[in-house]
Amino acid sequence: MSQRVWVCACGWRSIAENVAGFGCKGEAPPHCRRCHGTNLRVTSEKHPKITHVCKVCRQDFVGHVGAKHCETCRPKERAKRIWDGRRKYVWTPERDQLLRDEYKHNATELANRFGWPKWVVVKRAASLGLCRTKEKPWTKAEDAFLLEHAGSRTANWMARQLRTRTETAVVVRLKRLHVSRRIQADGLTMRQLEEALCVDHRQIAAWWKSGRLKGVRRETDREHDPYVFAESDVADFVLKNPSAFRLDRVDQVWFMGLMRDAVGRQAPAAGADRTLRKTQPQLPAHAKPRTTVTTLEQVPCIGIDDDTPCPTAKHVVPRGHMPPRCPDCMIAFRQRMRFEEVDRLRRIRSVSAPVAIEA
Repeated sequence: MSQRVWVCACGWRSIAENVAGFGCKGEAPPHCRRCHGTNLRVTSEKHPKITHVCKVCRQDFVGHVGAKHCETCRPKERAKRIWDGRRKYVWTPERDQLLRDEYKHNATELANRFGWPKWVVVKRAASLGLCRTKEKPWTKAEDAFLLEHAGSRTANWMARQLRTRTETAVVVRLKRLHVSRRIQADGLTMRQLEEALCVDHRQIAAWWKSGRLKGVRRETDREHDPYVFAESDVADFVLKNPSAFRLDRVDQVWFMGLMRDAVGRQAPAAGADRTLRKTQPQLPAHAKPRTTVTTLEQVPCIGIDDDTPCPTAKHVVPRGHMPPRCPDCMIAFRQRMRFEEVDRLRRIRSVSAPVAIEA
């Protein structure tokens, strides 16, 4: 059954007023409640919608008969009613004021007075800003300490030295500084050798177990213990087993530097022997020949590029015309070059149009 609705030109809507009982059609509104106009138009609607005033925001809205809240406030009030029925710890303005006055003295006593757990009081105090929840900012001295010992010391050791920081805080800070906390070894790890030779780690472990590849492993009860392979041992393995891996898959830059160092270690020794036999006089039988120890000068690693320095500030032996980079930076540099080459080829393919072949 439809019902009469009075509509004003300003958009205000209403139904009959002063409805006494069943069968009474009521009275028409004397004027518009919004613009106070008397020129009202009568319509007939089955489910009429009229103008209400929201009880929360006090704004006019059009809704069905009996509506109390606008479309913006209705979901909030509905969720509030549902949550109020399930809420176990209700904070009133009086309790909030008591919390502000006595929280700093004893939070446990205040929780016992309310009969609530202490975490409820602490959480409410944090929401009111009565306690500090964020960690204190890191100083430049602390950051310098982390950068100095990252890669050589554990996070637990650095936390114990700082005293005011936990191990988790140290780990998170190193992540935000983009610094690896893995302890660097004086050689190649299993992962680095796997990426350099493009060989599965199981194959490298098999070479190590058979004795063909020399390396050091920390023997513990854990299954995945770290390996450390010196570059000289890797070069000896490559020279003795050239067919154990594919040369077209290795890292060319790293492989050429490795072979150059291996040849450089062998060639001067042979040339030096010939020179000594020609120039040096014959020593008596009872005299012991003096050995000359040659030390190679090390230079700091230049990092991945000009904008990204070496995270561990390692020192490496320069390899002629090749830029001095540690194994970690060399692998990261190689990956970046691959990504740039793939991106360049993708741009070329997207710009160049296909050429039509005439039949």
